[in-house]
Amino acid sequence: MLTVLVNLSLALVCVKAPALIERLGLTRKGSVTLSFLNLIVWVPLIMAFLLSRVGIAPVWFALLWFVNLWPALLLSVQRDNWLSNLVPRGLLGRYLGQRLAIKSAFYLGSFILLGYLLDAFGKDALGGFAFVFTLAMVASLVDFIIFTFMKEHPDQASRSPRPPAEVAQFGFKE
Repeated sequence: MLTVLVNLSLALVCVKAPALIERLGLTRKGSVTLSFLNLIVWVPLIMAFLLSRVGIAPVWFALLWFVNLWPALLLSVQRDNWLSNLVPRGLLGRYLGQRLAIKSAFYLGSFILLGYLLDAFGKDALGGFAFVFTLAMVASLVDFIIFTFMKEHPDQASRSPRPPAEVAQFGFKE
């Protein structure tokens, strides 16, 4: 059920979020704000796993995980929108291809390494998850720092690129 909710949420966010982001003119400020929220939402999840020995119901873990995903989902849409406006149109395909290759390699490497770490924790699997989520929070902190120091083109803050009329009408039914 949790997987269905997450994937449905992602699909609904990806349909409307880019148009809303462009309408509001959020670029760097939106990315910094969402990356900070993404950093903060890890804390309750980590605390729940650290305090799991006092008897926290599993439904709380699921709820905290679902709440934890929202800033990350919104940030991914916002970040992709912002970065696609920074990269010159002629280089966008190459940039996205290289970015996907690097991202996939890191994902696979992290998946294997963190799986090994969880296995090394043995019977203290909940402590292992707290450790893994702490690493994720550190990665979110790095993400926040990078977005904080990234510069925005001076003309980009005042303009919001408008999609062609036929694309702007694309909605859920289409």
